[in-house]
Amino acid sequence: MIGRGRVEGVIFETKSGPIVIQPKVVVDCTGDGDVAAQAGAPYEVGNEAGWVQPMTLMFLVAGFERQVFAAYAKSHRDQWHGVHGLWT
Repeated sequence: MIGRGRVEGVIFETKSGPIVIQPKVVVDCTGDGDVAAQAGAPYEVGNEAGWVQPMTLMFLVAGFERQVFAAYAKSHRDQWHGVHGLWT
C-alpha cells in the first residue's frame, strides 16, 4: 500500500484471505525487492552484461501428475494469483 510517497502497509495473501498490516517501518525481505519496487525505489535488473543470479533452489517432485494439478489450479484460480510461471 503506497501513500504519501512511502510504503504505508503491506497486504499479505494468506490461506484465510488477505491481511493488511500497517507497521511504522516496512523491511523488504522478499528477496526480489518487490515491496521496494512497488514503493517506487530505483532498481536495476542484472549486471552490466544483463546477467542475473541463477536460481539456487532446486528440487525434484516425483509422481507429479501435471494434468491433475492443472485441472485443480484452473478450478481454484483464486488460490493462484501472484504465482509466477503457472501454466494455467
